[in-house]
Amino acid sequence: MNLHISHDNIFMDYIIPIAREVDPGNNKFIFFSYDRTAELKHVKSKDVGYFEYGSDMFWKAVGDINSYRNIYVHWLEGLTTDFVAKIPKGINVIWCFWGGDGLEIPELKESNYQPSTLAYYREKSKNKIRSVKDIKKVYHRRQKNQLHIKAIRRVDYFAHYLEKDYNLIKEATGMKSTFIPFHYAAVEDIVPINEETGPKGLDILLGNSDTLSNNHFEAIDILSKINLRSSKVFCPLSYEKGKYARDVKAYGEKELGERFIPIMDFIAKDKYDQMLSRINSAIMNHNRSQALGNIMVLLWKGAKLFMNEKNFIFQLLSENGCVISPLSKMTKDELQTSLDEISIRNNREVLMKLFSKQHQKEKIKKMLTI
Repeated sequence: MNLHISHDNIFMDYIIPIAREVDPGNNKFIFFSYDRTAELKHVKSKDVGYFEYGSDMFWKAVGDINSYRNIYVHWLEGLTTDFVAKIPKGINVIWCFWGGDGLEIPELKESNYQPSTLAYYREKSKNKIRSVKDIKKVYHRRQKNQLHIKAIRRVDYFAHYLEKDYNLIKEATGMKSTFIPFHYAAVEDIVPINEETGPKGLDILLGNSDTLSNNHFEAIDILSKINLRSSKVFCPLSYEKGKYARDVKAYGEKELGERFIPIMDFIAKDKYDQMLSRINSAIMNHNRSQALGNIMVLLWKGAKLFMNEKNFIFQLLSENGCVISPLSKMTKDELQTSLDEISIRNNREVLMKLFSKQHQKEKIKKMLTI
C-alpha cells in the first residue's frame, strides 16, 4: 500500500485519478490542514482524508505506518518534515518536489536573486537581529532549517521533471536519494489543446507571483528602457499579498507609469486564461525553476517567451528545441513582434513531447511501483 501526504492544493487532482487508474486500490491520500479548517477548498477528488495535522483523527487515518511500502510526500517543508521524521527505516520516502520546498532553503535562497532583488531581500531579511526577540526568532528558524535538511536526507527518491534541480539540492544538502521523472500537470490538464494558435493582443506578462524569485525590479528596469508603445505590462502580485507586492507595484508604476498593471487580487482561472490569451510576450526572470504551469499555457497560446538563461526550465525547453529567447538579449523589436505560426506549432510539439498526458501516466505508474 502507498500513502500520500499533502496539504490542500489544486495539483493533487491531476494525479489522484491517474494513480487510481494505473494502480487501483493501492493508494491512500491523506490531506492535512495547518489549523482546523473544516473542509478541503481546492481538492475535488472524492474518498480522500482531510484532518488537522497531528490530531488523533489524523493519526488514526494514517494507521500503522509500518504497513506502507512507499510514502509520497507532496511538498516537503514545515509539518511534513515532522511527518518524515516519524517514518521508520525500511519504508521508501518519495519527495514529490514542487520547487519552493527545496530551492528556498538558506543554502540556496540568495542564489535565486539578482543584484537589486538581493539587496532588497537583505534589507528586509527576517534574519536581522535588532532585539532579544529577534535572536529567538533567528534561532527558531535555524532549528526549523536543520529539521528540514534532516528530512531531505531521509528521502529515498526525488520525483521531479528537472534532474538539474535534483543535483543542485543534492549538492547543497548531502541528500542521497535517487532521481525519478515525475510532473503533476499534463498539457491536456491546463490548456484546451484544440485552441487556435497565436495571441489575440500585444500585451506583456511579467512574472507569475509576488515572490522575490521573480526578480521583478531587474525586469522592470529592462522594460523601462524600451518604448512599449501601447502595450500594457500585466504583473500578477496576488499570491502572498505582502509588502513586497506593494513595493513592486510602486516601483512598476514609477518606472512604467500607466502601462504597468499590477494584479493585486486573485483572478478566477477562466478570467486569468482570458488575460493570458492577450499576452504577446511574457517575461519570466526567475533564476530558479518556477511557474511551469504559466509557461506551458503561454507557449501553447502562442506567446513569445523571454526567460533567464540560468533557469533550468529555460535550459530544458531550449535543449528540446523550443523557440524561446534569453531575456538578456531581448530587444524592442523582439518584444513587440509576434511568434510565427511554425514556431508556435513547434513549441506545442515540444510541450507534448515533455509533458503530455501519456508521458504523465507512464511516469506516475513507474513512480507508484517502486
